[in-house]
Amino acid sequence: MGVCEALGHFSHIFTLLGKILMHIDINKCSPPMGQFLTGHLKKVQVLHMHIIAMLMHPPKP
Repeated sequence: MGVCEALGHFSHIFTLLGKILMHIDINKCSPPMGQFLTGHLKKVQVLHMHIIAMLMHPPKP
């Protein structure tokens, strides 16, 4: 894996982490209720699973 590919990989992981933090920040400002809460939790869980998958299966060198 080249330097540029590694930077792209880590950049994508940090983008996903930023999306999770954005959801947390939005939830602090106006906490969702009921089905909206479930939807927000599912979105964060999907983002988390994407991050874990990227960390467990990095691009081949």
